[in-house]
Amino acid sequence: MKRLYNKILLQYFNVKNGVNNLYHYFKPVWNSVRFDYSSTLPIQLKSLQLTLTTLEHYQKHCIAELSCAIALLDNIIEDAYDERCGYIHPRKIYFDECRMIDDLTEAETENNQVAIQKAIHLREREVCELYDIMKHHADSWWI
Repeated sequence: MKRLYNKILLQYFNVKNGVNNLYHYFKPVWNSVRFDYSSTLPIQLKSLQLTLTTLEHYQKHCIAELSCAIALLDNIIEDAYDERCGYIHPRKIYFDECRMIDDLTEAETENNQVAIQKAIHLREREVCELYDIMKHHADSWWI
């Protein structure tokens, strides 16, 4: 009788966790595509956010690293590195005989080239920092 009770209880918790996961992860999974790794990043972000809300009650010493990982992952998903590095978007773009002409000055074009290089290095640094955090601290985030 005890074994039957345990099986029923286990099945209840499996269904409860399944419905809970369906509620929390439906949108990130729905928007994911098979051929692009970046569609897995929102799932990972949602998982880290749920872990943060759980750890706020149990393990307060891990919150700084986890918050930093969430912020870095959010930056990677947002992918606005060029704006953060000072990229100037053209106000108007003209097409003339298969060429694209913008209204930027020579100084603004030079600034954009420098900003693109800075954005590439910034993204590389943030990805490395995120994976270093995950590599060294992820095992301490679980209860």
